[in-house]
Amino acid sequence: MDFLKINEIEIPIDPRSVEPELIHSHDRADGFVQNRRIVLGPKAKREWNLITGLLDPYQAYSLIGIINGGGDYWSFNDIYTSGKGERAVLEPREEDPSDHIFLDGVFDRALRLGDYDLTLPVWLPMMYTIQFWRRLIAFDDRWYHIVIDSGGAQYVDGEYDEEFDTSWVEAYPEDNEVVFEGGDENTGDIDEFFVVPEALADINTAQSWYTLEDPIAPPPDLRVAGSILDDDESEIICRGEIEDMEYAPTGRDMLLAFRLREV
Repeated sequence: MDFLKINEIEIPIDPRSVEPELIHSHDRADGFVQNRRIVLGPKAKREWNLITGLLDPYQAYSLIGIINGGGDYWSFNDIYTSGKGERAVLEPREEDPSDHIFLDGVFDRALRLGDYDLTLPVWLPMMYTIQFWRRLIAFDDRWYHIVIDSGGAQYVDGEYDEEFDTSWVEAYPEDNEVVFEGGDENTGDIDEFFVVPEALADINTAQSWYTLEDPIAPPPDLRVAGSILDDDESEIICRGEIEDMEYAPTGRDMLLAFRLREV
């Protein structure tokens, strides 16, 4: 079994779907070609049609949301807009609020919430997962990585933790908003907010995100590494599309067929 990492989430890949990689042109009139290299000179782009190994349903649905490029991402690197152009809204809690500021974050910059509530406009379907980094000054002034899904699961620093207080963040699917409360007790910083629609979290996904050494690629881009790449490549950026999904003969595990296209 070969393995592939998509946004640092490791997934098994059927090795029969990795090879061969064939040369072709985008303007093709022929039928299905399994894996192809678009011939454009030195900037050739590649495209793969892949099939996963067995996945549990939680992992499968998480990958569907990620590979299809759903969701959105705020880096807070001195900007208020998301990767898809949505603007964060800061609402003052005081008549004369202190200035909100950007400062050093987990990877680059982060946003400090003082006398403000932060509202992020995001699409929240029936199932979703949000992940972010949070530092509360009044608590212990260190960064925590938090993953919360619509099923009520909560992971802190890669471990399941239902006791950790996250009452200062609330998702409102009916309004398609996530709200972080500011104020004296909640003065702190927010960084690297990422939402994945149509997905529930599991321990493997939470740990993969927690151990990221670089920011997640803003949707619909995907950071891809693994056996489909050339030996001299460590990582590329792709965009993806789920082609098919089905249950394995076991009746519980799932298989996904999907396409990756280098950008």
